[in-house]
Amino acid sequence: MLFLKVVWTFMKSVITFVMENWKYFLVGVICLFLAYQFQQFRINNLKADLREAKAEVVSLKEANKTNQETIGNLKADITTANATCAKRLTSKDALIRELQRIDSLNNQGGNNAIGFNSDPLIREFNSLFTSSSAD
Repeated sequence: MLFLKVVWTFMKSVITFVMENWKYFLVGVICLFLAYQFQQFRINNLKADLREAKAEVVSLKEANKTNQETIGNLKADITTANATCAKRLTSKDALIRELQRIDSLNNQGGNNAIGFNSDPLIREFNSLFTSSSAD
């Protein structure tokens, strides 16, 4: 019985307190609601920024992958071009050596009535042609 009396007294004092200060409770609830809405607005903005950042990261990853493929292709092209240039240099050097060898030949034998095969320079020029009609 004492317990019920204590509970009743407590309830009566709480109700009296609420009735006297209801305006403050109402203002507090409104402030909490506004604070919640403001925080929710900030959270939504941050989530939108996060989505944009993730989309940008994906876009940049794709661009990076494309750039890496392009770099790989360009490296392969450079390697091919270097190999081609090396072959051209080799053939140029071989041609220069061949021309120097041909230039070093002297005109021995001249033009005789039998044919031009007695001249080493003409023989060398004829050897450049692969057809049998050159001899």
